[in-house]
Amino acid sequence: MITAIVCLLAGMVLGQRFKVMVLVPAAMLVFALTIAGGLVQGDAFWLTALMAMAAAASLQTGYLFGLGIRHVLMGERANPSHASSLTGSAPTRRPAL
Repeated sequence: MITAIVCLLAGMVLGQRFKVMVLVPAAMLVFALTIAGGLVQGDAFWLTALMAMAAAASLQTGYLFGLGIRHVLMGERANPSHASSLTGSAPTRRPAL
């Protein structure tokens, strides 16, 4: 469970910073670490494989959420008129006398 949450958060960071091709080496790293952890703990093969698949799915889901966050943040930067319409049309400073 902790592994899936960590992979979800890592995927969100990757989604905000990188393109989709970063998922290939990240998924390989997640598989390797999860399988190594399962072997060290002595878990059954099916349990280790299930945890590796859940971690990879969490990584990809987090990447998708990270892309959504990046899209929202970039949309607000690209459309500054939306922010100014919320504050009103009055200027924020008065001209100097």
